Amino acid sequence: MNDLDDITGQYPGWYIWQGLVNGLWHARRKGGGPVVLLHDNSPRELAEQIRAYQPLPQRAPSVPG
Repeated sequence: MNDLDDITGQYPGWYIWQGLVNGLWHARRKGGGPVVLLHDNSPRELAEQIRAYQPLPQRAPSVPG
């Protein structure tokens, strides 16, 4: 399996590609909301950026009791 398959399998909510001219790895979040573009020199480092960007799960508000 190659780097592109590895990273796209881990992050199906992102378009991921390697630039032809500069060799940088790029990721763009799929779907609505603000456009998010990430760039890095390696797929491993790009995966770290995606992981860091992922929103934290929302906790249910506590009900005073």
